[in-house]
Amino acid sequence: TGLVNTPEAFMDKVGSLKVYPNPFSHTLDVSFVLNEPSEVRMELFNLYGEQKPINPGMLDAGTQSMTINTSFLTEGVWILRISAGGESMFRKVLKVGR
Repeated sequence: TGLVNTPEAFMDKVGSLKVYPNPFSHTLDVSFVLNEPSEVRMELFNLYGEQKPINPGMLDAGTQSMTINTSFLTEGVWILRISAGGESMFRKVLKVGR
């Protein structure tokens, strides 16, 4: 797997990654386009080492949208990692309220 700071390699597999709202409180919406069927893995982790896996599994090509229930997360900065097709991308998000 490759870490992608610029989206070119990741965008070959996944396009139009959107994560909103940011900041968020109880839910986080994630949408993206898969250019080919792919095993998708996501996880949220914070700077204290807490990790929360979100594994949607094998998804078909096309537009994908999901709402993640985040009411169980503590307040603060979280990193969302999404991986598909051997590439990963990260988004920093801020959890406010509980």
